[in-house]
Amino acid sequence: MHKKIRISPRDMKEIKRLFADGKKIAAIKHARSKGKIIPPREETLPSGEFGINHRPDLRSAKHAVEELARVIPTRDASATFVTTLQIKKVIVEGETGNIELDLEGLQLRCLDGLSQGIPISEVGAMTELITFIRKWQGDEDEK
Repeated sequence: MHKKIRISPRDMKEIKRLFADGKKIAAIKHARSKGKIIPPREETLPSGEFGINHRPDLRSAKHAVEELARVIPTRDASATFVTTLQIKKVIVEGETGNIELDLEGLQLRCLDGLSQGIPISEVGAMTELITFIRKWQGDEDEK
């Protein structure tokens, strides 16, 4: 079965840079530490519990890096990279009007929202939205 390794555009650039600089092993390590394998593996986790592991195995990370660099053809790779989408701006309409900010700015606006006259119910809803988007993008570990 062909696996996908989800990775952010920022980390994809780093992997490409490392490989171009002749640091193939560092590129593979970066892929393993920052990527998430799809589908995940069920195995015994470092904690000793049985669970789901999203960390790419060494072979998958190596093949994905080599496929990216065109060292091996896609058909021979056990895994390939797929970049995650990154949400940069969100428009939220609320009782006080529209708020259009980048994701970080939206988070700051939510945190000081009460002093801006934004109702606490809207601050709570925006905080839930931010949490959902961050998990969807892979910015936060899934619990």
